[in-house]
Amino acid sequence: MWSRFSGFHFMDHILRLGSPCSLPLPLGPGKAPSDRPRAPRTIFRRALQRGNLMVAETMVREIGVVSLSEPLELTALIAKHERPRLARLGARWLQRWLDETPGQALEEISLVLACLSELGGRHHDEALAALRGIASTR
Repeated sequence: MWSRFSGFHFMDHILRLGSPCSLPLPLGPGKAPSDRPRAPRTIFRRALQRGNLMVAETMVREIGVVSLSEPLELTALIAKHERPRLARLGARWLQRWLDETPGQALEEISLVLACLSELGGRHHDEALAALRGIASTR
């Protein structure tokens, strides 16, 4: 009996690889091995792109050390889905930004705070674009 795993006999897989647990998983029609996300950061970024809050929050915990922009993107996604959580998360992101960019003028801090408070609101996209620019210039 032939398996669907690359045309090898099932017993050949077991003998060659040592364990059925190490058999390759079928990907389905039209899928290539490179289509499968390999790292938590990749899964996190895809979840952000797709707006999947639950997966994004799970993966950010697995990533470990994150850049300044990654928690910003997660904060923006949370603001869209669960706006009441924005105050706490926005304050945490602001504190991290202040820690990583010391010596900011009061005007700059006010701008960041105003943009954070607008996440999830009418001007979400504009506020997020401004915050991305600020985060990238650190």
